[in-house]
Order: sequence, then structure tokens, then C-alpha cells
Amino acid sequence: MLALGCLGTGSVWTRRGAGSGFQSGHPAMFVAGFVLIVVAAALCWFAIGRAAGRPHPPVCAAAIGMQVLVPAYAIPIPLMWVTGIVLATVPLIGRRRAAWAPVVVAAALVTWGAISHWAWGYGGIDVFDEVQGSTAALLRGQNPYSPVYSIYLDSPLHHVVRGAASFNYGPVVVLVSVPARLLGDIRVTMAVLNVAILVALLTWSRRATADLHLLPTIAALWLASPFIPLMILYAWTDSVSMAGMAWWLVLRDRHRNWSTLVLAVTLASKPTFLPLVIPLVFWVRSTWREFLWATGGAVLIVAPFALWTGVAQFVYDTVLIFGDLPARRDAVGLNGLSTALGGGLLPPSLLLGGTVVTVLAFTLRRPRDYADLLLAGAGMLVVVYFFAKQAFINYDFNAAMTLLFVIGAGSLLPATPLSHPVDDLRLAGARLLRRQSRTAVT
Repeated sequence: MLALGCLGTGSVWTRRGAGSGFQSGHPAMFVAGFVLIVVAAALCWFAIGRAAGRPHPPVCAAAIGMQVLVPAYAIPIPLMWVTGIVLATVPLIGRRRAAWAPVVVAAALVTWGAISHWAWGYGGIDVFDEVQGSTAALLRGQNPYSPVYSIYLDSPLHHVVRGAASFNYGPVVVLVSVPARLLGDIRVTMAVLNVAILVALLTWSRRATADLHLLPTIAALWLASPFIPLMILYAWTDSVSMAGMAWWLVLRDRHRNWSTLVLAVTLASKPTFLPLVIPLVFWVRSTWREFLWATGGAVLIVAPFALWTGVAQFVYDTVLIFGDLPARRDAVGLNGLSTALGGGLLPPSLLLGGTVVTVLAFTLRRPRDYADLLLAGAGMLVVVYFFAKQAFINYDFNAAMTLLFVIGAGSLLPATPLSHPVDDLRLAGARLLRRQSRTAVT
């Protein structure tokens, strides 16, 4: 719970504190926000392996207040404070049905605040231009990877440097945006997908715990998140992949075929969610099969667009281009921190080494249940992106939504028992030896 509050507050502070070609930045605010994000990752690490407990109402209220009562972009400060006070009362209300009343009021306030900043058909950011333009191209019967867009590369000495690139995301991002583009603005899709994440959260929590009073608290935490309005207004495509991962989690233990299909669609959108699932893949044996089938399904989704574009060009546009992009000085990572402190960019070898150590450290912590698996994934994602060349507030959105799943998970266990891969290999070897001995006897 506190990790969620630190992550939300820290992400907003680093965004406001980062210098760029559009603002001078506030180094002290960036450093303070970065420290809060580090604290969030540390809390995830230390919580792994601990028994789940019911979130205390004052702690829930504090987590809500931490996220809302800070400077943000999407909602004017007086309205934001009113919204925070309304939402902070939700965990403190004893009756479950009564607790939904302030949630509804706050939802109306957040919606009004977001709409007041919504310029229909105009996003003012390269991500919006790419999705809006490529979806329009597809509707005209053109290859969505054929238009070329101006993209923001970096801002050394506060001078904007731009480049040119084609659509950089998987084709699913365009396909799910078609209905909203017909209405004139693809951000309608992003709004619907974020609501879909909330529905998945409530479904997951209702299944995992008998405490139905937790449901309005989770809804309040989701509404209080500073990520939600920013993800919608800036059309960041992580909403697509995170919605897919959310429903994959909800479906995987009861509707395996549907969950694999959802995972295939998710893999064909944007892969920034992948650090979240590494502990699941490592500790839950059945996840390997799901990912193998889903990868095959994703290839089938991607193949027509790759052949349309040319396989080599498609792979460059969606994968290899990120190796050519420069390290960003305003990223929420060690390069951004070094810049805020007056230093330069860090050597790539250091960043790669830190990534490997982080993946091993979080993956090898032995989990007890779903909550531990997701805690390890959320903490890993936050720290891994410290070492990335380009990582921003939309990357931490994935971790924040995963922490909401942790809060609602209780002591829920995967349908497939947790097992260490070394133990699985040992058992497989023992079975193989027994089979060989029987063959030798016969």
C-alpha cells in the first residue's frame, strides 16, 4: 500500500522535476521523486515472502492522500485536493455500500478534470500523433507503418532535438484504436482500456478475498492514481498492454484458452509489461506453456503487417529502432538522476550489469503466493527501468497497476503449484532414469 503511494508521488515529482527542451526542471524535486520511487521498490522487495494481511484503513487513506495531494498535470490543484479528501474517506467508512458514494463523486470530479484538459483530436505529443495517424492510415486501406512522424529524441542543454520514425508499436495498438479513431480521437480507446483494468482489479479482488469492503478502497486507489488521467490524455500505449496483462491474470486459472488468447494479443502490442511476468514464468510451470502458445499467436497477428511492411523494416521499426534512440536526460532512471545532479550519461555496460543483477535478485526471492509473484514483478520493473535509456512515468504505470493487484490478491495461490525450476529439472531427470531402468529390465 505504501509502495503504491510512494510510486505515484515519486513519479509525478520526477516528471515535474526533469529538465527538457520545454522546461528548465527542478533538480531537487527530481531527486526527491527518485528517492520515493527507490523506497517503493525497496518496500516491494522486503514485502516478498511476508504473510498477506488486511490493509488497514488509515494506511489506505494515507496512500490515497500521498498520490493525490501532490502537484499534477491533469487536474487543477484545488479540484485535486477536494478529490483527494473525498477519496481518502473511502477506507474509513464502515459500511460497504456507503463507501461507494464518495467513489462515485470522485469519479465525476476526475472525469471532469480530465475532460477539461482534453482537446479533441489533438494530443500535443508524438505518441498520440503516431497512433492517431497510423490508425487513420489503416482506415484508408494504407499500411499503418508507412507514415513517418516527427519524434522527440532528447534535449541536451534544453534544446529540443527531433528525429523521424514510423509507427513504433505492435499492430494491436492500431487495431484496438480503430473504433475510437472513427469517433475522431484514439484516446477514447485509452480511457476504455483503463476502465477495463479497474474492472479486472475488482473481479480479481472479489475472487481472492471475502472482504468486499476492499472493493471500494481499490476503486478509490485507482481513481487517486496520478497515472490514470496522464495515460489517457497523452495516449500512452502501455494502457493497451497493461489491460491485456490484467485480464490475462484474471482469466488464466479458470479459462486457460481465453487467457492465452488475451496474452497473445498483449504480446502483439507493447512489451514494457514483460518484467512484471518474469517471476511468474520462473516459478509457475504452466506459464511457460502459456507464453509459448501466446508467442505463436502473437506471430500470427503480427505476420500480415510484417509482410506488408517488409520483415526487415518491420523488425527495425518496432524493435531495433530502440537500440538506435539516444539515452534521454529527462528519463526516470539513473541517467536522469545523474543529469539532475549535474553529471553526464552513465556507461552502457554499467546499465546492462545493473539490469542483470536486478532481474536475478527479484526473480530468485522465493514467493508464497500470487501477491509475492506480483510484488517481485512490480519491484523488478521499477528498478530495471532505472537502467534503461528511455523510461518515463508511463513505464511505472505498469508497476502501479500491478501493486493494486497485489493489494487485492490476499493469499490467492496459482492453480499450478509454485516450484523451483531446478527442482523441476531434478524430478524430470529422476523420471527419465526410472524410464530407462524399466526399459533396460524389459
